[in-house]
Amino acid sequence: MTAKNARVLIVEDNPTSQDVLLQQVELLGLAGDCAKDGIEALELWKMHSYSIILTDINMPLMDGCELARKIRKAEEMEGGHIPIIGVTDYAMPDDIQLYRDSGMDGHLAKPSKLDTLEDILTQWMK
Repeated sequence: MTAKNARVLIVEDNPTSQDVLLQQVELLGLAGDCAKDGIEALELWKMHSYSIILTDINMPLMDGCELARKIRKAEEMEGGHIPIIGVTDYAMPDDIQLYRDSGMDGHLAKPSKLDTLEDILTQWMK
């Protein structure tokens, strides 16, 4: 699927959802770190090298869309592009357009199935 040294940043404020997504990532043979909101995620992203970010949309303090906008702004100045996937139960066309407009590359519906997550990771972590 992907490089063995690939690392996934999971941004999710719900501890149960965070654990499930991390377990799925690990079942696929990848390592992951978790952040409880966009602020914590932004700090982790600055300190570590990640292959992809899987972020919830609705979180306190800084939501997934704001996180994506801040990362894209930093990438404009510094270069690079990390895939950002919105993980959400809001997947109507207008919602998806909002995620794309914020700088996300795609979305994954909650609850995520292991094979669907694997497809997303394979697609974006080339």
